[in-house]
Parts: sequence; C-alpha cells; structure tokens
Amino acid sequence: MIFSLEEMNLLADKLEKEKANILNQDLQEQTTNDIHHLEIISYLQERLADQEADLYEEEKQYIASLIQDEVEHIHGNGKDVYQSILDKVQ
Repeated sequence: MIFSLEEMNLLADKLEKEKANILNQDLQEQTTNDIHHLEIISYLQERLADQEADLYEEEKQYIASLIQDEVEHIHGNGKDVYQSILDKVQ
C-alpha cells in the first residue's frame, strides 16, 4: 500500500503518540492489552516503512480506528489527509 509522504508522516506521528501514551502510563496500570498494542504499533511501523508491503485487513482496521479517533477531534479543513488515509485502508 502506497501512502504519500504527508500521509506517512501523519501515520508515523500518530503511532509514536499512541506508543508514548501507553509508555507514559504507570507500569502498574499497564495491561496485557497495552503491551499487545505496543507490539502492534512496532510491527506497523516496520510494515509501513516498506512501501511495497500490502497491509493485512487487521492492520488496516487498526490504522482506521486510530485515524477515526483523531478525525473526531479535528475541526475545520485539516481532515483531508486523514480522509485520504481512511479511503486507502477501508
């Protein structure tokens, strides 16, 4: 799946923010689900770096859920890149 440079930057930034949110939690609050999300994020970062790799359906769904969460918080005209990513993964 081929993403534009702007889309790749946005995805990389979003994945890093997700990772930071999980890592910033108190260690006692982290669950096995959080650890699983960290593994998914790391794996996706590697997969997205390979422009020729096709994403699996589960990976597309995970990206779509991350992007949809972000889109809900954006007001105004800044949704174009997010929508472009959603169109590619859905």
